[in-house]
Amino acid sequence: MVWKSVKRAIGVRKIRELLKEYYEGEVLDKLVAELYPLLDRIGYEGLEKVAGLCSQVAKDHSGRTAVNLLEQSPELIDRLLKYGDKELVMKVYGLCSPVARYSGGTAARLLEQSPELIDRVGYEGLEKVAGICSQVVQEDSFVAARLLVMGPELIDRVGYEGLKKVACLCTRVANDRRFIAAGLLELSLELIDRVGYEGLEKIAGLCSEVANYNGKTAVRLLGMSPELIDRVGYDALETVVGLCNQVAQEDG
Repeated sequence: MVWKSVKRAIGVRKIRELLKEYYEGEVLDKLVAELYPLLDRIGYEGLEKVAGLCSQVAKDHSGRTAVNLLEQSPELIDRLLKYGDKELVMKVYGLCSPVARYSGGTAARLLEQSPELIDRVGYEGLEKVAGICSQVVQEDSFVAARLLVMGPELIDRVGYEGLKKVACLCTRVANDRRFIAAGLLELSLELIDRVGYEGLEKIAGLCSEVANYNGKTAVRLLGMSPELIDRVGYDALETVVGLCNQVAQEDG
């Protein structure tokens, strides 16, 4: 009984030391109490990984996100432990760290989705998705976050190389036209099925042209492009874009 009390006191003190730089008062007390049971599951080294990632997220001005992530850690880690041991847990948290350097919110989303991603594509698949995400997030965190949602389905359909190509294309478009990049990513599977990756690339270029004159028209064109291609073909879509540009220039 005495040993249990001593053990708990030592564990609580260690966790408090890990967290006290970013949290205090009732928030700190609550987090320490919630994280203490994890000592038996993943050890102190594992908790260091958890706290380290959440500290990175907090530095990204995402304090509330970091607290939520810490509060969700026990449940999240239980889910991860279904696929491996504490070493797997530490590796998953380690994968999220490079993403957190650029976007705490995207890193949190990657971590939250990691059990589903492992279930769908295995740990090696998660590793590849995280690698692509860590590259994309340096350019655009919004595209990176959407990529996490669509990643598994894109991998199933076009493989990792295809996923990388779509990610690069959407990132390139997002530099000038984020709203086009978002729609392009949402429609990527449908468009790849119809016109392949080269067609997807051309459609991105066409919509970016229209966006120079009218953003709303570009978004509508992107949304209608699968149906237009089915009805009139890609060449006719190019003609439609040319007409849109001509009208927009004359109106301007």
